[in-house]
This record gives sequence, structure tokens and C-alpha cells, in this order.
Amino acid sequence: MKRITCWVLKIAVVVSALFLVLRVVSVFLTENEARYTADKPYSLSVENSNSLGYRIGVSLIRPILEARIDQYIKDQGLEDYFKSLTLKLPPKVSFSFNDVQEGQGSSVVCGQMVTAMVVQSSASDHEKIGTLSQTELAERVKNSVLHLNFQLGTHEVPALNQGMIGMRADGSRVVTLNNGGDALSYYVNLTSIDSSEPSASALERFMVFDKVRTDYDYKEPITVSRCGDKVSVVYNVRDASGNVLYENLKAKFTVGARQVPIALDLAAVDLQSDSMRSVIVPPELLAGLSMDADFDNSTIKILELWMDSDPEENT
Repeated sequence: MKRITCWVLKIAVVVSALFLVLRVVSVFLTENEARYTADKPYSLSVENSNSLGYRIGVSLIRPILEARIDQYIKDQGLEDYFKSLTLKLPPKVSFSFNDVQEGQGSSVVCGQMVTAMVVQSSASDHEKIGTLSQTELAERVKNSVLHLNFQLGTHEVPALNQGMIGMRADGSRVVTLNNGGDALSYYVNLTSIDSSEPSASALERFMVFDKVRTDYDYKEPITVSRCGDKVSVVYNVRDASGNVLYENLKAKFTVGARQVPIALDLAAVDLQSDSMRSVIVPPELLAGLSMDADFDNSTIKILELWMDSDPEENT
């Protein structure tokens, strides 16, 4: 009897250890899945599966396939080529959004004051809902709902600054952070747009054109200035005929905070570091672009801007 008990205990210990090992392997695979495609100019598409055996098989076979591909790229002398292509790709957006209700009126743009109801949740919150009492659930919902009034571009959550652009009054949208972990989601209901400027008619005539900079050196990855980001730019101002009025002016500011003339602030949204941007600015948006008495505010101007490669020189 003692021998049987001893064997049972040994088996229990072995089984427990096996489950512990499988648990560690599962967590390791989940947390390190992104490393397979890191710093590679390609990605292998693998069907998602919750099966631990399937994922272990993928973890064993995938490095073998990648090693063969890496060797082929090296043998063909394509390493520098693929590296240059990778550097020319803009960074991935750190969030995604889905519209729930379209809303009405004009679309909100970076820098406008807004009033919104925001509900924050996470994947772990959804899993816990079934375990909560009615009182606990009500308290959690109460603590998750925020009624906010802020300037788009100044919120502490970057994804809300950029993710709310394009919403209309009474519209709703779910903004999800793509962080690969316990992803946070924000349900946003835009109660109102509280800024009268820029007007919808002015925005219709605010035209943006981008072209690739011929002087850009692709030694570093491309950056993009999102609403709420700090950016340093160099800009020129031309008249409607293309004659230069001001040249090589510099500005350093937070996009959307209206720290610079509104035309420059709007023009910096989604500006890529490898782009030269030209903007046709209607008279309504010329305010503050020049303090000269002879500056004509009644006709359109052309604003040219690009990211400053030496931002530390800005004053």
C-alpha cells in the first residue's frame, strides 16, 4: 500500500511538473511571438491557433524556414536592398479604430476643443465581468467612464489625440491600442466640437500635397508627426505666384497645441520625415503667419514645410 501511495505521489509530482513546464512554454511563446519577425525584411504568415502543440511546432519549424530565407538573401547580396526598403517604410500606427456611429456635422481636426465621454476597458476586464457582483460591476463601470473637455493634441493618451480625428458630433468610435499585451480600448462618444475654427469651408480649401525629399538620407527609420507629438520643422511661405516671402524659418511645437499659427499647426499633422509638404492656405487660416504690416492676408499663400534635421538648433 505504501509503495502504491509512493508511486501515486511520484506520478502526481511528474504530472504537476509537466503542466508547469507546459505553462512556462505557453507563456514564453505568447510573450515572444513578436521576436520572430523583429528586424527582418519579411514576415511568415502563420495561422493563429490556441493549440499549444501547434504553437510549439511552429516555434520549431519557423526558425528553420527563416534561416533558409536569411541565407538566400545573404547569398544573393540583397541584405542592403531589403534594409533600405525597411527604412523607407513609415512606422506602424500604434492604434486602430472602428466607428460605431457616424455622427453629424463637420469632422473634428487636430487642435480643436472637444467634449467627449470616454470609457476605458481592457481584455482582462472583459474576462472578469462574469465574476463580478452587480455592485462591483456598477462601481467598475462608474470608475471607467470619463467626461472630458480637452484640446485634441493635448491629451495624455496619444492614441486619443490621433484616433479621434475625423469624428463628428454625436458619433462614437472604439480606439484600441495595438500593444500586443492586455490591449486597452477606449469607447469614445463625441458630445460636441467646441471650436469654431477652422471652419469646414476653410478646411475644404486647405489643400495638402506631399512629395519625397531628394535630400533625405535613409540611414534612420522614417518618423511621422502625429497629433500631440512634438515636432521641429523648417518652412517657407510663398505668395500665390510662387514667389518666396519668407524662407527657412524654423519652429518647434506640439502638434495640435496651437503654439504656432494655425496653418502651420494643421500642416504638420501626419508629416513624414522623408517628405516635403506643400499646402495651399486660404485667407481664413493665415492668422499669425506673419507680423509684417505689408503682409497680404486677403489672398491665398503657399506653405512649404519639412522636418528639421537639426532640431536642437531651433530657438
